[in-house]
Amino acid sequence: MTSPDGSDCSHFQGLRKEEITGQGGTLHVRVTSQGERGDLSEFDALIPDLGKFFTPGFGSTGGKFHTTHTSTSGTDRGTGTGSFSRDCDDVRQKHTSGAKSGIFRIKPAGSNKVFSVYCDQDTTLGGWLLIQQRLDGSVNFNRTWQDYKKGFGSVDDKGKGEFWLGNENIHLLTQKDTVLRVELEDWAGNDAYAEYNIHVGSESEGYVLSVSAYEGTAGDALIIAHDNMKFSTFDRDSDQWEENCAEVYGGGWWYNNCQAANLNGIYYRGGQYDPRNNVPYEIENGVVWIPFRASDYSLKVVRMKIRPTETL
Repeated sequence: MTSPDGSDCSHFQGLRKEEITGQGGTLHVRVTSQGERGDLSEFDALIPDLGKFFTPGFGSTGGKFHTTHTSTSGTDRGTGTGSFSRDCDDVRQKHTSGAKSGIFRIKPAGSNKVFSVYCDQDTTLGGWLLIQQRLDGSVNFNRTWQDYKKGFGSVDDKGKGEFWLGNENIHLLTQKDTVLRVELEDWAGNDAYAEYNIHVGSESEGYVLSVSAYEGTAGDALIIAHDNMKFSTFDRDSDQWEENCAEVYGGGWWYNNCQAANLNGIYYRGGQYDPRNNVPYEIENGVVWIPFRASDYSLKVVRMKIRPTETL
């Protein structure tokens, strides 16, 4: 099976088209896949270039991925390993001639789930997997539990776009020793970072956050206030406050009572904002990391990335 330009698309054999829509050069296909043992599974395929299904080489998909895009099983194209890469550091190690940043399909260790991620190979050591990004306020982060579980938003092959990878995916990716890197930028162009050891529990555990071993320039906001906190959204309250932090502050997060950091808060342009204008609550509900900037200062750019602690 090949695409119109002759690219090998054999991994799409056995798919039944359920729904096809196209907009802006992107083909959206709702398909059902039948495995070797006859089991059926559905998934969304987002194909940015109508002439190609996947960019050749090491599982790279190119184009843009949406966090609702989850495929099933197959081979990491170009590695010759017969399996998908486990994470972005695994992608880096398989590129013997040097890894490039971009979108790749991965299958975390111990999981049968395959999904697309953006890999940052340019930041220190490489192998970073982007799990969250705020750039311009174009995506609403005040979402339901299910939205945060599955993920929302999108990122393109240049690393642009606002999104949350999904708590279930983040849980799968942090079951071994993992480092979280938080990158912050204010509206004057000043930046800072914070790194932690991180583990995120399962849904039955409330996607509880465990962080330790802070390093960086941004100041610690997670260990002091959010360690061992369960994830909360406006429709599922798991925080330590008598009210619902997520409802008041806007955005799902590992709230305590309530926050020293909230990278999923309301995006305010310009930095400083007046909480008295936030009707009806009149509180500091911006994109905040209080050790770096005050609680009434909403940051311009924030990113969360993860990678394995041990690397070759």
